[in-house]
Formats: sequence, structure tokens, C-alpha cells
Amino acid sequence: MPRRMEMCKCNPIHKKGTGRSLVNYRPVSLTSQVCKVLESIIRDKIMEHLSENNLLNDAQHGFREGRSCLTNLLETLEAWTEIIDDGDCLDVAYLDFRKAFDLVSHEHLIYKMSKYGISGQILDWVKDFLSERTQRVVIRGTASPAMNVTSGVPQGSVLGPILFLIFINDLPLGVLSSLSLFADDSKLFNRIVTSKKKNKSHDMQGSIELQEDLNRVLEWAKKWKMEFNVEKCKIMHLGHNNPRVTYNMDDVNLKATNEEKDLGVLIDHKLDFGKHIKTIVGKANRVLGMIRISLCT
Repeated sequence: MPRRMEMCKCNPIHKKGTGRSLVNYRPVSLTSQVCKVLESIIRDKIMEHLSENNLLNDAQHGFREGRSCLTNLLETLEAWTEIIDDGDCLDVAYLDFRKAFDLVSHEHLIYKMSKYGISGQILDWVKDFLSERTQRVVIRGTASPAMNVTSGVPQGSVLGPILFLIFINDLPLGVLSSLSLFADDSKLFNRIVTSKKKNKSHDMQGSIELQEDLNRVLEWAKKWKMEFNVEKCKIMHLGHNNPRVTYNMDDVNLKATNEEKDLGVLIDHKLDFGKHIKTIVGKANRVLGMIRISLCT
């Protein structure tokens, strides 16, 4: 691949929070248009291979045909509602990867691709695509010097998302709790049996399994050189008579929360969407107000 195609301009896009902190920006790469055409061809071939051989984990809803944020939310909310309707409760661990796309090891990614049967010219092309990449950060028209990119998949590229799916595909393996994924957005949950109310006892097996699975995903991250932002990982306790067990990752207790933004939808511990609806209505009214002002001026 011509080296010029491997040079990209990186535009930092502000996500939320203070603009003075680098962690509040998402680096989006502007890559060669010709390269994007080639990426599309390679992506389609890889997806065809993965789909025909049923290699992608069912827990993954990101960047897949027929799946979306909506399917992710519907599946998890249906599972949670069923548990609560049975008279039990559940604990949900919302996991937060630190710079998930940027920390992907090229060596480990190529290894995983080969394990999934991707080989020959396609694998060689991906190796070339990832090697010797350089980027410049562009802010308000001013570009930084070119720097080598030694890890990660380019955000904003055509091929980047599917490469990340391959890299994270084995995360659910060996996990006993339910794990739901949308790209790197991950939530891990388990049933806590509380229906034996006459005995005033709780079946703590679900809590034990959830803690063990938190340990497993942490070990997975260390093995593949990924990192969790433990300070941003949260626990939500749902259902009546929830024992509200404290969980930890890397000897850090996870914070309990009564509400969490889940793929754009505000979920609370009562599964009441009233606050989310009020937020959406408020945003709609503000937009409507701006439209009225623009029409009247």
C-alpha cells in the first residue's frame, strides 16, 4: 500500500465534559478516499467469511447487519424484566474501556484474525494497512508534525469497526453471567435469587458469579493489553429486596448508581423511563422554540 494512503488527519471531536481535558475528546481519522474504497472491499470479504462460518459472538450488536443499539437494549431489557417478574432481582455491571479502539494491539489483532481463518492476501493487506501508519492532529486548520501510530484501529475508517469486533469477539467466552456488547460498550449482569422470601434468604450464587466474571474480563483485558477505566465502571442494583452486594475490579470497589445512560437511553434502577422521556421532550421543545424564533425573524 502506498505510504501516502496510510497518512491520516486526526480531528479531535469533543464528547462531553470540560474541553480542557484530553480524555473528553474522540480522535476521528480522515483517511484517503481511495483507501476507503479498498477498505470496503476487504471489509465485505471479511464479513462474508465471519457470517458464513457464524464466527461473531451473539452478544455483539455493534456494526452488524440487522443489529443495532435498539436490538441491544430490547434484548437486555426483556431479560431484566423477566427476572424481576419472576420475583428475583439482578445486578448489572456497566463496564468502561479506556481508549478501546486506540489500544488494540496490531500483533494480537493479526493473531486473532488468523485464528478465525482469515489468511492469505486479505490478512497480508490488513497487516500492511495497519503497519507504518502516521497521523497528524489538525485543530482549526493547524496540523501537528506527523507521528507514528503503533497501536489501535483508525476511528473514522471503513475497516476499523470490523477489526475491533474481531479483536473483542472472544471477550464473552468463559463468562457465566450474561454479557451484552455494542462495540466496546459492555454490560454484564446476573440474576440474584430473592424469591425465597419465606426463608428470608438470598441465593448469593449470582453475586459470586458476577464478581468472578468481573475478574475474568479484567484478566482478558490484561492478557490482550486493553484497559478498563475502573473509576467509570458502575453497578446498578435492580429489583426489590436486592442485597446490594459491593463488587470490585482490580481491588477498587465499583460505584453503585441508580441510573445510567445506556446507548443513549437513560435507564434507572426501577426501569422507569419517565426521566428519559422528560429529557427528550425538553430537547424537542428547545428545538421547536428555535424553529419558531427563526420563522418569526
